Amino acid sequence: MQDRLSHLFLPPLVESANVQEPTDPGHWQNNERRVLAQIANGIVVDQQAKERGISSVPDPWARPLTVQSAVAPQSRHPLQEQITTEWRGLLSLLALRRVRGHDVTFAPVSLDRGRMAEALRRLAPRPVQLEPQTAYAWTDVLLIRYNGTPIGALSPTTLAYTAADYAEAIRETDLNLQQRDEEGRKTGLLAPPTEREDLEYVAEWVDGLVTTLGGMLLTDDRDTRPGAQRGVISARTINALLSDWLAELKDQLGLDPLVPADARDVRTASSEEARLPDWEPLDDHAVWRRVLTPLVLDDGEIPWGNRSDLALDLDPTRNHSSVDEVVVVTRRLLKGNPRVWRARRFSHLGGDVDRALSTYFASSSGTMIGDEPMMIKESGREWRAMWVRPEQYFLTDTLVQAPGGEPLLSETERPLNEARGGRYLLPFRREILDFFGPEAIRDKLRPQFVDVDNGVLFSFSLPVGGKEERVERIYRHMTS
Repeated sequence: MQDRLSHLFLPPLVESANVQEPTDPGHWQNNERRVLAQIANGIVVDQQAKERGISSVPDPWARPLTVQSAVAPQSRHPLQEQITTEWRGLLSLLALRRVRGHDVTFAPVSLDRGRMAEALRRLAPRPVQLEPQTAYAWTDVLLIRYNGTPIGALSPTTLAYTAADYAEAIRETDLNLQQRDEEGRKTGLLAPPTEREDLEYVAEWVDGLVTTLGGMLLTDDRDTRPGAQRGVISARTINALLSDWLAELKDQLGLDPLVPADARDVRTASSEEARLPDWEPLDDHAVWRRVLTPLVLDDGEIPWGNRSDLALDLDPTRNHSSVDEVVVVTRRLLKGNPRVWRARRFSHLGGDVDRALSTYFASSSGTMIGDEPMMIKESGREWRAMWVRPEQYFLTDTLVQAPGGEPLLSETERPLNEARGGRYLLPFRREILDFFGPEAIRDKLRPQFVDVDNGVLFSFSLPVGGKEERVERIYRHMTS
C-alpha cells in the first residue's frame, strides 16, 4: 500500500530532470521555489504534443506563456507553426474588424477582489518594461471576443495571445479567418487571410504597426531597472515576429520589400475613430493602444457613387425611390464573391449562399447588412443604399391569368404576356416603376413567360454592374 501511495503526480518528465520525490508520501513538504522551474524544464515536449496537447502543471498563465514560447524566433516548439498562424490570425482580426464588419468586442477582467483573484495575482509573471516609461503587468487583462466567444487577450510579451479552447465555437460562424483541414472545411482555429484584398489590407496595417512600435518599444539593453531586460527581449521578439510576417506578406503580394505597403480604400483609424474599449490601462499603454487600432475605409479616396459590385444600373432621371443605390442579391451573383457593400465581400458573410441568404438577406429588401447600416455620410453629403431580392421585391406572389378569349394586347406586343398555357398579367409590383418606365420594362428587362410542368416560369433581366442578370420565378397552377 505504501508503494502505491508513493506515485509522483506530475506530467511525464525527461530522465535527466532533477526533481526530488517526496520523502513523506501524503504530506505537504517545504521545497524551495526552484522546484517549480525544475519541473517546468523537465516536462517532456515531443512531436506527439501536436496530436495530444502538452501536459503541464496547472497554471492560469500557462497559455500566454506557451504562446510566448512557441512563437519566439528560432523556437523549436512542436506547436510553433500552428500557434504562430493563430497569432497572426488574431492580429488580422483586430486589423480588419471595422472594414469587414467582424463582431469583435473587448472585456476587461478585474483581479481586485476575491481569493481567486488574489491567487492569480500571486501566480502572475513579473511585469515587463515594454516601453521606456511604462511597465506592462500581466494582471492587466483585456479579453478579446468574437461573436461573444473569448478567443484571446492582450500580452506584454507578444502583443496578444490566443485562447486554448475556442475553435469549436468559432468553427460554425461566418468568420473567414480560419484554418482549413485537408478537405477545405473550417477548423475554428484562427488564421491570417488568404484573399488578396484582405492580404493587402493586413500588409498595410502590419507595416504601419512595425513603424509605429519602432519608436515606442524599449530597446536599450543597458537599462538596469527591474523588468527592463524582459522588456528589451520582448521588444526584440515582437519586432522579429512582425518583420518576418511583413516580409512574407510582401513576398506573397509581389510588393517591393523596401516600399511601404499602401492598400487601396483603407487607412489606419485616427484616435477618434478607433473606438477603443473604455479600459484605464490604455491611457498610458501606447503599444496596446496601437495594436487595438483597426483599419477603416478611406472614403475620401473612393469616388462618390456606387459602393457595391452588385449595384443596379440606374438612370438617375428615373430613380423615384428614397435611395441612391440598389444592391441586387441573387444566388448566382453571390457565388462570384463580389463586393456586396463597401469593403464587405461575400466571403466575409461566411461564403455559404444558403446561410448568407437566410442570415443577412432573409426578407425581400433591407437597409442593413448585419449590424451595418447601408448609408455613408461625408462632407455634408449622404449616400443611401438598400439591398433587394429581385424575385421577391419586384414580383408579386401570384400570377394572374387574363380572363376571356380575346387577346389583351396587339399582335406585336402579345409575346410580353402570352404563353401556351394562357395570357397573363405581368407580375411586377409597383416598385419596379421607381426605376424603370414602361418602355424600359419592355425593351431592357425583356419579360418572358415559359410553360413548365404544372406552372409558368416568368423571367426578366436586370442591368447589374454593367452586366445582365436574368431573374426567374416559377408560378404554380392553382388546383381547385
